Amino acid sequence: GLSERISPKARINTLLGYTAPFDRHDWVVDRCGVEVEYVIDFYAGRPGGKDAAGRPSFYLDVRPKLNSWEGVKMRAMRGLG
Repeated sequence: GLSERISPKARINTLLGYTAPFDRHDWVVDRCGVEVEYVIDFYAGRPGGKDAAGRPSFYLDVRPKLNSWEGVKMRAMRGLG
């Protein structure tokens, strides 16, 4: 992972008082012949790190990077509903 490299969105959220992610991954996904880069921030879930069944608890914030028109388009479409 890239836990030392915090994403811009995670940095802003941290400045606003939210918990920082404990890890980050950058992935490249082939979407029907178009390569789209994604950033994945990993956040701690429930206190103690486990859910009621004892499974690990964490949250993922997965989004396309804004380094291509496809990424910008996908984020804009999500924002518009």
